[in-house]
Amino acid sequence: MELKVEVDTMSGFCYGVVRAIEEAENFLDKNRKLYSLGSIVHNNTELDRLRKKGMEVVNHDDMKELKDSVLFIRAHGEPPSSYETARENNLRLIDCTCPVVLKLQKRIKEHYEEVRKINGQLLIFGKKGHAEVNGLVGQTGGNAIVIERAADLESVDYSRPVVIFSQTTKDLDEYREICRIIQQRIESAGAPVGNFKSFNTICGQVSSRHPHLKEFAAKHSVIIFVSGKESSNGKILFESCKSVNPSSYKIERIDEIKREWFKEGDSVGVCGATSTPKWLLEEVAGYIKGEMFVNVILPLKFRDDVTYRVPEQFHDTIEIGSVVRVNFANKEYNAAVSAISHAPGKYKGKVKEIIDLRSEYKITETELKLWDWMAKYYLCTQGEVYKAAYPSGISVTESKRKRRKPVREESEGLPELSSAQKDAFLSIKEAFEAGKVALLNGITGSGKTEIYIRLASEIIGKGENVLLMVPEIAMGRQLSSRLEKVFGESLLVYHSKQTRNERERVRRLLQDNRESYLILGTRSSLFLPFNKLGLVIVDEEHDQSYKQADPAPRYNGRDTALILSGLHSAYTLLGSATPSLETQYNTNNGKYALVRLNERYYGTESPDIEIVDTVRERKFGRMEGEFSRKILDAIKEKIDANEQVMVFRNRRSYSPMVQCMYCEEIPVCPHCNVSLSYHKNRNELRCHYCNYHIRFNTICTKCGNPGLRERGIGTEKVEERLREFFPSAKIERFDFETTRSTVNEKKIIKEFSQCKTDILVGTQMISKGFDFEHLSLICVLNSESMLSVQDFRAEERAFQMLRQLAGRAGRKHSKGKIMIQTSRAEHPIYQHLLSNSEEQEGTIIAIQQLNEREEYGFPPFVRLIKITLKSTNKEKLQEAASMVSEKAPSWGAREWNGPFTPPLEKLMDEHQLQFWIKLSRNNLLFEIKSVIAAEIEEIEKKTRGSVKIIIDVDPN
Repeated sequence: MELKVEVDTMSGFCYGVVRAIEEAENFLDKNRKLYSLGSIVHNNTELDRLRKKGMEVVNHDDMKELKDSVLFIRAHGEPPSSYETARENNLRLIDCTCPVVLKLQKRIKEHYEEVRKINGQLLIFGKKGHAEVNGLVGQTGGNAIVIERAADLESVDYSRPVVIFSQTTKDLDEYREICRIIQQRIESAGAPVGNFKSFNTICGQVSSRHPHLKEFAAKHSVIIFVSGKESSNGKILFESCKSVNPSSYKIERIDEIKREWFKEGDSVGVCGATSTPKWLLEEVAGYIKGEMFVNVILPLKFRDDVTYRVPEQFHDTIEIGSVVRVNFANKEYNAAVSAISHAPGKYKGKVKEIIDLRSEYKITETELKLWDWMAKYYLCTQGEVYKAAYPSGISVTESKRKRRKPVREESEGLPELSSAQKDAFLSIKEAFEAGKVALLNGITGSGKTEIYIRLASEIIGKGENVLLMVPEIAMGRQLSSRLEKVFGESLLVYHSKQTRNERERVRRLLQDNRESYLILGTRSSLFLPFNKLGLVIVDEEHDQSYKQADPAPRYNGRDTALILSGLHSAYTLLGSATPSLETQYNTNNGKYALVRLNERYYGTESPDIEIVDTVRERKFGRMEGEFSRKILDAIKEKIDANEQVMVFRNRRSYSPMVQCMYCEEIPVCPHCNVSLSYHKNRNELRCHYCNYHIRFNTICTKCGNPGLRERGIGTEKVEERLREFFPSAKIERFDFETTRSTVNEKKIIKEFSQCKTDILVGTQMISKGFDFEHLSLICVLNSESMLSVQDFRAEERAFQMLRQLAGRAGRKHSKGKIMIQTSRAEHPIYQHLLSNSEEQEGTIIAIQQLNEREEYGFPPFVRLIKITLKSTNKEKLQEAASMVSEKAPSWGAREWNGPFTPPLEKLMDEHQLQFWIKLSRNNLLFEIKSVIAAEIEEIEKKTRGSVKIIIDVDPN
């Protein structure tokens, strides 16, 4: 149908409302949390739009409960009491009161003081309970008399002086009639004529609109008048249109428009109340004309919305979450549709048409919500989250599907639970029913996995999916073999080392939504297109591998899993033998339900712990290089008994550095200020950050003497020395070097599980979740290095690492043992391990650590943000750091430090400086974070690309 459509350019021009909406949008577009004291306008369409952006509407009672938040004051104004409450509750106000209303408030306050002196009465003609009227009455301390209709005039004493003002949006003729009645009654009461004063405070934007609207309505066949149902001026102005053009229709939302209102060739006029948003008028006009536009998320670091026109052939099929092919900056991308409209809105660029609609693929609504939360919380763009979720881009690969085996019945293939496990299982379900996140704090070897299997089986039996997250791919591989025995092909595995086709197959099965699955995955599995997600389990929730370092989004997998679970209304279970302090904090304050499991599954006792003091051992000549004789004797005893040993050294390579024995020179990486590690098997010196490497030569480049010798010990040297001590033993190494190949990684784990390997040497990769039946001895070398890190979490992580390592030993057949070599044997962490039971030590250390964190202001009592500046140009770097230093005091942070040089001053040819920001845990958190992000972005723009600035929220 061909229609001619015109939008009235004078509609929606109330200055106060326009400004209020713009202020709210600007605030929300910067990802800030905003509360509005009542609705901004009497239009539900506008209100819904702002709510979707994150605005929450509160009333005056709600306002009294708010603390440390940002509060939006509407165009209508507020009584003085609202401002007093804001001061008491530390509420930052964004006051968008219309200047006309502000002026009226001031006049009423001044006249009220005069009226009181002459024992008079102040009247306000307006709607009782209306926000603007409440603000006006508030200027009199609540003593003004509100007149809504002529019947209300009975409450006025006409023997006393009367002063009357009007609400700005009332009808002028009605106000004149009220004034006439008052004047008549004053005369009837015999009071002086001078006892009555009236002030015409009706806004000219309303009263002067009638002639214009009548003229506009007369020149069109059909009038569509857009206004909120509660808009007082909307009702009055619509009647002006209706009086001239009977084919006038009043709507609030687009879906109220009926096509039978129009006929071919009609001229349609779209107009509205003074408070009707301009964007809504344009949306209505676009809908009538049959136009459609989409906002899209591009897989780029791009913050602004990009708008495209939708060709008519896609109007009936495109929806939010659709994937469309678009051209942006002369390149084509698969973009995700984030919003659909009928007008381009604020977009200032050239509006191009989408190239194609990828109808075979769709981003779920929950995916989009998760992306939005991650972008806001971790201060990145939705495009960066999109790129992380689909690192290879959107693609659809048809794969041959094997015939799936059904999920086994509950009685078949499920592990038997001990009495302690059954109690824990029931407690977890009780926590779920109470709507709480559950923490399963089970000692190592207590059988947490069996409980996971039981819970997953129940959820899948109800037709829902389960996500089981693990921190490391290697750990997931061993666990998957156990899970497959129970769940068969209902088990899906997802991680970054899979091929693109393997990952795509998992996505397609979940998107098809035909059956239920247990998904075993690392942190990237959070981005899968879940539909019926019933349970999320985060195993080893304390593990730092859940935190993404680079690139953005730099998210924490555990924390994001909690948000994902909430979006699906799914149950959440965190599991760990050594919970993070953040999680223990949440259990202490009742946010999480704590479920303990303090018995080992096979009834074996907790492993013995022995601290080997290397200072003492060396003093008495009981060291063989880096090994104490105690450890070597213990290893020999276990091998002779056909038991297995694990040797832990958290440093790969042969030695961490080499040094000249003549001039003490240490070769360093020319691109990073870090010593080069010696890899003997490749005969090279290598940087573990940028992979720069050179052939090893004993000739010192500084003094020219053949004096370069290795210093320290890495896993490669540990392996070599153990081969010398135990030539007949089968020894393997499990570190970054030996597990580059997935095939080799699987082989090492499989052979150790099958007792084909006697000694396994490894880094922290071997500490997580592995279950080796015949492993009975763990040896830890140079453990003091874990406590020497410049990190407030060093002691917490050292304890977690040692306790996790201890848990690998003696899980089934015999009591295990862990021997810890250290030069700091008196450190409290070691003493706790020796003097307390496994279930007690974690609690004691947590209490001490939490007390220290609270005293010195560290997480979980504050939120941290790390800002890193990088540049190849030191001068430009210092300039950017100076700009950050100038801005930082105004951010409202609890504390900030910097710029300072991090331990790695130079990395991959880029010099670095850092700032650390501490934020209080309150409702202003999002506000301050968004201010920081906005100002950092401005600083980065000023550097013209010469300085990169990285924001890391909740850094490791």
